[in-house]
Amino acid sequence: MKYIHATPEMIVLPLGRQGEGGRTTVIFDVTEMAEELEGASFSIFVQRPYESESYEVVSPGPISGVITPEGETEQRESWLVSRYDTAIAGKGKCKVVAVKNGAVIMSREWKTEIEKSMPEPDTFTEALADDD
Repeated sequence: MKYIHATPEMIVLPLGRQGEGGRTTVIFDVTEMAEELEGASFSIFVQRPYESESYEVVSPGPISGVITPEGETEQRESWLVSRYDTAIAGKGKCKVVAVKNGAVIMSREWKTEIEKSMPEPDTFTEALADDD
């Protein structure tokens, strides 16, 4: 399992190779947003490379009360990256949105990057056969 701790300072989140899923979890520290917007709920949205629409990913819910090595308490949201999320290689985006009373109050956005992968074995074999 690979964990990416997304901080506001990070510019690009490397999600892995095209078509991989279920092994990378992105963890978002939403402590400051939660403190500033008491009672807000959080959602995570993803925009895949070359697509104009975003979609909401299912999060297992907030992870509250995480104690850091410095002894501080954090609230986190997480996203288990799926094969659907990484189906297209290239640069995309993800966003954590804070919602309160039905309105988006605040959001943070990151760029994502998915490495191009070799074709699946069947596709690769068919491509070789076509060269004959």
